[in-house]
Amino acid sequence: MTWLNTVERGSPYKAGAAWVRMGVHFSGRWHTDAANGHVTRVKGYLDQGICRTRTFQQP
Repeated sequence: MTWLNTVERGSPYKAGAAWVRMGVHFSGRWHTDAANGHVTRVKGYLDQGICRTRTFQQP
């Protein structure tokens, strides 16, 4: 995904960062505020264990 170095980004692209790739999938950019915010929210959901509840729904 070296094309990420040709668009607005928060830091240079480096291969292998799984959490950051999730942010790219969400925002289309590498280490932007939107991408980093998405990763933070997902990590929070995992920490809270909400995806393991019987009534889980996307917040």
